[in-house]
Amino acid sequence: MHVFKFGGSSVSSKEAIQTILDVRNEYNENDSPVSVIVVSAVRGVTDSLTRAVHEAAAGNMHYLKIYKGLVDIHDKLLHELFHGHAPAYLQEDIESLNRQLLEVLEKIYHHNVDILKSKDEVLAFGELYSARIVSTYLKFNGVKADFLDARTVIRTDNTYGSARVDLATTYRLIKARKANCDAVTVATGFIASAEDGSTTTLGRGGSDYTATLIGVALNATAIIKWTDVNGIMSVDPRIVKEAYPIDFVSFSELYNLSKLSSGVLVHHEAIYPLDRKNIPFIIKNTYNRSFAGTVIGKSCGNKMPIISLIKNCKIVSLRDGMYQWFKEELKRSDVKLCLELSGKISHSFVVSDSEYRVLEEKYKIRSIREDISIITLTSDKVDKNREIKAFESLLKSLQIELIDYGWSVGSLSFVVNTKDAELVVQRVHECFYNYTTLQVHNASAVDVL
Repeated sequence: MHVFKFGGSSVSSKEAIQTILDVRNEYNENDSPVSVIVVSAVRGVTDSLTRAVHEAAAGNMHYLKIYKGLVDIHDKLLHELFHGHAPAYLQEDIESLNRQLLEVLEKIYHHNVDILKSKDEVLAFGELYSARIVSTYLKFNGVKADFLDARTVIRTDNTYGSARVDLATTYRLIKARKANCDAVTVATGFIASAEDGSTTTLGRGGSDYTATLIGVALNATAIIKWTDVNGIMSVDPRIVKEAYPIDFVSFSELYNLSKLSSGVLVHHEAIYPLDRKNIPFIIKNTYNRSFAGTVIGKSCGNKMPIISLIKNCKIVSLRDGMYQWFKEELKRSDVKLCLELSGKISHSFVVSDSEYRVLEEKYKIRSIREDISIITLTSDKVDKNREIKAFESLLKSLQIELIDYGWSVGSLSFVVNTKDAELVVQRVHECFYNYTTLQVHNASAVDVL
C-alpha cells in the first residue's frame, strides 16, 4: 500500500491532474495499490493567500483583487477539467469555500481577529480547494475516491504557522478514519487543527509531513513524493549541467539536506517517523515515471557528497544574553539557520535572504554582513579533514572565507562571496565527480517498490 504526495505543479492544470489519475491507475494495475493521495495547493495559490492576508491586515482593499484572482484560478480549473459541466455538489463546495474565504479576509481587514490564527485559517483554503477538485475528478473518472480534510485527523498545538504535531492522537485518528475504507483518500496537505478546533499549519514543506504522518500511521509500503525533477541530484543541474542523479540517500543525509531548505526535499520533522518505522520515502518525476528516482531509507549513505548552495545569505549577530531567547523564538517562527557561529561574547547566525526578511520584519534585526553564500557537502561518510586536504589548493585559489566543521556530523560548509558561489560549486563538484567515467546505476532503486 502506497501513499502519494503531489505538489502544487501537479494540481495546477487539467493535464497535471490527469497525470495524477494516470499514475494512480498504473500502480493499481501493477498490484501496488494507492491508499492515500496528499495534495498541495495549486501552484502560486499559497503565496497569493499570504499576500491577501497582508493586504487585508494593512487595511488595503487590494486584498479583494487577490481574492477575485483566486476564485478565477479555481473556476478556470473546474471548467477545463469538466468541460463546463462540473458536478453540482462540487460547484456548491467551491462556492462555499469562496464565501468562507472572503468572510475571514473581511474580518482581518476590519481587525476583528487574531492575525496569526486567521492567517493559518486563510492558508488552509489552498489545499481545501485542490483536494476537493482532485477527489471529484478521480470519482468522475471511475475511481472510488473520497475527500479528507486533514484537520479532522492531524492534531497539533496552537503554534500558528508551524504547529507541533501530537503524534499519538494523530496516528489514532488516521487509523480510525481509514479503517475498513477501500477508497482512494485524497487528503489536504499542510493543514491541521488544534485541540480547540482552530486551524493550524505545519510550516513550509508541511504537505510532505502530512504524507509521512499518514504513511507511518497506516504502515505504508512506501511514500512517494511526485515532483517535476528526477529526484535528488549531486548538485543543482542549473549550476552544473553534469549533475549526477543520486540513487540512495540515508535518512540522516536527508535530514541534513532538508535543514538546508533544499527545494525538492521534505519537511525535516517528517524524517524521524520514517526512520523509526523504516518506511522508504521515494522522490520521483511525474513526467519521467520510468526513472527510478531517489530512494531514502536506512542505507549506509553516500561516499560522494551532495553539494548544496544557498545564495544571498546574511549574517546577524546577537549579544550573549539574547542567544537562548532568540533560539526559542526561531523555533516558533519556523526560521532555519544556515550556519551558527559562536564567539566569546556574541553569537552570529547565517540566514538566507528570505529568512532574514522574516527576522527583520518581526524582530527588527539588522544584518552585519551581506552578499555571502553557503556551500555544504552532505554525506554520512564525509571525512572533514580528508576532504579539506583533498582540495586544499583549490580552496585557497577560490578565496573561501570560512570553513565550518561543526554544523553536523555528516556535513561540511563553506562561506563564500556570492559573486564567486557558482564557480566554487562547479570546481568542488569537479573534485568529486569524474564525468567521463562515472556510471549511473539507478535501476536497482525499483526493487524497493
